[in-house]
Amino acid sequence: MKPYFIGRIVYFFGYPIFRVLIKNSTRAYVIVRVGDEILLTKNWLGFQRKWRLPGGGILGGEQPIFAAQRELKEEVGLQLHEQNLVKLQEQPLRSKFNYDYYLFTLTLPEKPVLEVDNKEILSAEFIAIADLNKVSISEEVVNFLRLAK
Repeated sequence: MKPYFIGRIVYFFGYPIFRVLIKNSTRAYVIVRVGDEILLTKNWLGFQRKWRLPGGGILGGEQPIFAAQRELKEEVGLQLHEQNLVKLQEQPLRSKFNYDYYLFTLTLPEKPVLEVDNKEILSAEFIAIADLNKVSISEEVVNFLRLAK
């Protein structure tokens, strides 16, 4: 059975548990930008409808910037020094799903070679910012576009 089918089944039956687990948690997401494109991912867990930013939960006692750094390495194999990350806002944003999240930006001169973790990520692609209105995107991507104006 393909991971995305397993992800859909697990998500369908585990959705109430996932909502409780992420409620009131804090997360960190990274906008990886190369020119006029940003890196977006689709997680295998769930229904894979929306493109999202690489990132995830902040572990107990972990600083948001280190969580962002760790998540980039885990999800797409980008290993970088935290000084390359710029926090987009000082206070975390509140999600409609009742968790807080920080947005960080990383600007690169050229597209890196990605090492996608297929245990977690179904797909990772650079998508032109101008084309984001043509695809389904997560709340975090919408807020990046709003804050970037």
